[in-house]
Amino acid sequence: MFHRLSEEEQVSVLLEFAAHVLGSEGIALLQPLIDERASGTDFVFTRNEQLFSRIGHERFLAFLRDRRTAIHNAQVSTNAYGEFLFVTTSRPNQERRETLTFFGLGLHEPRDRWFVDEWSWYSSADGWKQDQRLNKEQVLWTIEERRAGIQVDAAGHQQSREGALFEMLAELSDDDGALADLEDGMFDGLL
Repeated sequence: MFHRLSEEEQVSVLLEFAAHVLGSEGIALLQPLIDERASGTDFVFTRNEQLFSRIGHERFLAFLRDRRTAIHNAQVSTNAYGEFLFVTTSRPNQERRETLTFFGLGLHEPRDRWFVDEWSWYSSADGWKQDQRLNKEQVLWTIEERRAGIQVDAAGHQQSREGALFEMLAELSDDDGALADLEDGMFDGLL
């Protein structure tokens, strides 16, 4: 049985790993990555949120409800990791609007875990029509409907050993790197 680490525990494990593998300078090497992710954004994230590119469900809803946030797209779609609800947003940032796409409320297949109470994000290309804005209340309703629908599936789901291993590797590097390692058979003996 695997225990899901809290954000604080995840940061602690990651920092211990960096210090062990990279020496005492390992932790210092992580700081510029955290700072780089946070620079120039009107979307303000905590250190943990920056480090893992994830926020909690309530915090995500607060971002959406903020008057500075515009919602440009909200739809169920797929990526390399599964089917999720993708929500593209923007906020003013100096001379232009910064665009972020959040995704959650779906089964992350390699992790073999439902994303019900968390959202990942990535910086989006400025290709979205900035003048296209969706009704916030309608998007919030769509989010809650999707969440209610997947909570039933998520409640009885048990993460597999393979999913737990993938998640551990992804937290130490990133999802793309962990997926490549597993596809290359790097950890076949552990499963």
